[in-house]
Amino acid sequence: MQNYLVIYDENGEIVNFEFIKKTLSNLNRFNELLPETRGLVHKLINDGYRYETERLKVISEDFFGAWQLSSTELISHTSKEICIEYLMLFKSLWVMAWPSTSLDIIEEYGTDWELEIFRGESPSLEEKNIQGISWTLRKSVAEEYAVRYHDGVVLTGKIKWDDVLWISPDEDEVIVSSSWRR
Repeated sequence: MQNYLVIYDENGEIVNFEFIKKTLSNLNRFNELLPETRGLVHKLINDGYRYETERLKVISEDFFGAWQLSSTELISHTSKEICIEYLMLFKSLWVMAWPSTSLDIIEEYGTDWELEIFRGESPSLEEKNIQGISWTLRKSVAEEYAVRYHDGVVLTGKIKWDDVLWISPDEDEVIVSSSWRR
């Protein structure tokens, strides 16, 4: 599996700049890949996981790499709905589609749990009851995001496995289903 995180050398210089540039260029490719991804997931589920597993893995690594580098850019070049659909498709085959670092987190926690999650948020969005999909397992990360806003707030909630679309080791990020409410 390719490493999609930013890698720095001992001087703080980015080592894998070309990979980052390639990953973030043409994020619209995910709009074009969505029908193929739907078809692959459908065939894999209905044909007993015998159909083009490597192709799905390539697409999922590309998607998760782009998400890790800049979920904001990915959403702005596709849409929140398309990103959620990808996450739902990959969740249906999570053992195959998720990066190994995410599987390590599942190995640690299992799938039979209710975890406390946190989100740093703007008070205006909280007042309007607008809920983001990106949360974290660490309160300190949510606090860092909260200070970006004047009088930012830290939201807390409890989540079960069924409401998780993806868990990422980067900032212990938890992407929640749009149907989940805290």
